[in-house]
Order: sequence, then structure tokens, then C-alpha cells
Amino acid sequence: MTRDVALHELRHGLACGVALVALGIDRQTYDQVKCHFHVASAYGEFGLSPDGLPEHVRAQASELMAVGPCAALERAVPVLLSDNAHARSAVFRDAALSAEDLDLAARWNGPPATPAVIVRAVQCLESGIGLARVARLCQLVRKIDAADLDQLPRLKFFVPFDAASQALTKARLNLHARKSA
Repeated sequence: MTRDVALHELRHGLACGVALVALGIDRQTYDQVKCHFHVASAYGEFGLSPDGLPEHVRAQASELMAVGPCAALERAVPVLLSDNAHARSAVFRDAALSAEDLDLAARWNGPPATPAVIVRAVQCLESGIGLARVARLCQLVRKIDAADLDQLPRLKFFVPFDAASQALTKARLNLHARKSA
């Protein structure tokens, strides 16, 4: 069970990295961003340290990273691009988004396609790094203790700036090609 929770929280982290790049954070700032994970048998948590990021950027990144776990569902991207509220609710339920995740996702007031782009980018990241690396990252997530605030890891150790940037570009191209077809 903790393996599933760790993967869910890792997807929040991957989405956070992509969201920060999408929001225009420069590499120097990105490389200083700290995050925390907490994984228990039935629940988990991923969050950003408030240090080093403007509050509005942190808030927008939180809104976008909330949908990260939807990357587990192949149908998520087309549903998130649609206006079908019932299908969207089903994707959120099937991705096991928490009430807090749902609240954060509902706050997003930027371009409506951006959450779908973030989810597609997380899918690109996962396929690019492979199952073995995802499994190792999940093991690391399970070992991190959120209570040790002096030892928070940097987000770049889970998703380097270049990887997030490349995944974002690939996701945008993929979705643009999908629209054009």
C-alpha cells in the first residue's frame, strides 16, 4: 500500500517540477526549491517549502501539481481537455485525488488546457525515465521523513529542471499535434 501512496505523491512532485517550469521559474530559482514528502500506509503528502518562491507562484504550482496523479490514467488528458464535468470527476476519483487536491485543482484560473499539459508532461517524464527509475524514486520518497524540516530535499533531485522542461515541451507538442489531427 505504501508503494501506491509513494507513487501518488511522486506524481505530485513530478507535476510540481513541470508546473514551475510552465510558470516561468528560472533554473537558478528552480534548483533551490525544497520539497517534502510524507508517506504512510493509507495516505501521503507532498509539499513545497515556502522559502525562495513568490507566494503567487507557489500557489499556482500547488494548483497544478494537484492533478499530477491523474497521469496514472491514460484517459486523463483527453478528459481534462474536455468540458465534461462528470468525466473529469471520474478521472479525479480514479486518480484518488484528496479533498485538498480537488480544492487546489478547482482554484486554477489560468489557461484551461494547462492541467492537461501538466498531466501529459508527467506521463512523458515517467515513460522517459522508465519503470526502474520510478521505482527507485518511490523507494526514496518512502524513506524521506517530512518531520525533518532541516533536511528537506531539493525538488531537482526528483525532477531536474532540464527533464521538466523537456517533458513540458514534449507534452505541448503532443497536445498540439492531437488538436491538429
